[in-house]
Amino acid sequence: MANQTLAACALMLSTACGGVAATDTENFRQVANQHLAETASVSVPTANTLQPRLRHTATGLPNGRVLVLGGYSRAAEEYDPVTGTWSAVVDTMATHRAHTATALQDGTVLIAGGSKVSGASLEELYYPEWGFWLLAGSMSTPRYEHTAVLLSDGKVLVAGGGTGESSGTVLDTAEVYDPSTYTWSLTGSLTTARRNHAVTLLADGRVLVTGGIGAEGKPLASAEIYDPSTGTWTSVGDLSTGRSAHTSTLLENGKVLVVGGLTDDKYQGYTAELFDPSTSTWSPAAALNSPRREHTATSVGGKVLVIGGYHPLVGINPTSESYDPATDSWNVEATLNVARYKHSATSIGENTFLLVGGYTTSEQSTTAEVYSFR
Repeated sequence: MANQTLAACALMLSTACGGVAATDTENFRQVANQHLAETASVSVPTANTLQPRLRHTATGLPNGRVLVLGGYSRAAEEYDPVTGTWSAVVDTMATHRAHTATALQDGTVLIAGGSKVSGASLEELYYPEWGFWLLAGSMSTPRYEHTAVLLSDGKVLVAGGGTGESSGTVLDTAEVYDPSTYTWSLTGSLTTARRNHAVTLLADGRVLVTGGIGAEGKPLASAEIYDPSTGTWTSVGDLSTGRSAHTSTLLENGKVLVVGGLTDDKYQGYTAELFDPSTSTWSPAAALNSPRREHTATSVGGKVLVIGGYHPLVGINPTSESYDPATDSWNVEATLNVARYKHSATSIGENTFLLVGGYTTSEQSTTAEVYSFR
């Protein structure tokens, strides 16, 4: 579309001037192409990770670097956005997959779930200043495909998940980690057991949980809200369809955008919807240009940038698009260098994100790229 626009502009310039020299038209094209390069989103390759990264996490650190860990080894590494290089750090104490990584207020990183040691869960804290790990107590049960969110008071809420990486009991329990005491405590149980769901911290400090896979192995349409002041969950209106492996993102207006996911009807993978916390109701949002699940969604410049993913209708998705709440519309953005899903997207600067690993169309789970949104 951009190239067509440039060609049309060149034609209009030529017509308006009664025909201009070829060199003038070429100069116009060069200026227009430079403007396009400066204003269009772009994703460029960066150095490969030291280890393949699948079912991993990537967390921004206070020093601007990115901590990447998990997958099928204990190896952990950091990315330096200034040099565009990776460096190994001390290995984690256990292998973690389908875990969570939460940046705490003191700059440390809490790794929860995704591992079993002698049948028990093992949680760890990473100290970036010194580059080492310490035990962070143990949750009440091992969890995989759960969610974790940093609460307003600095504690971490972990909810749901399954007792096995791809099987086991689907959990309705939730617990809270207190960094000041390095301890875990159970809190109120979810109204519905779920794994592979999505979580969002609302503007008022409450927590919204949506969808997931339920105890019967099917995508859930239910949603609920956790109130930290009471430690209880309350059901809210259902999504328009059951969703798992979707995303939920807080907008600047306080609403929450839910995008795509694994749905009973595959064509629902195009859909998105909005949750209004003031009324606890859902409304439809504009449909995606491409269906997707296991994608990433990040807030940027008042919009939501959705990258990659997978869907049986399109396969592994190399595309990205952005949602504008002001117009309720999606705009096609940059094409990735490597199509990927179950990857990570981490902010490394203004409107800039590091994409790491994930499942790809070939053996490229060590690849990474830097995405600039414009």
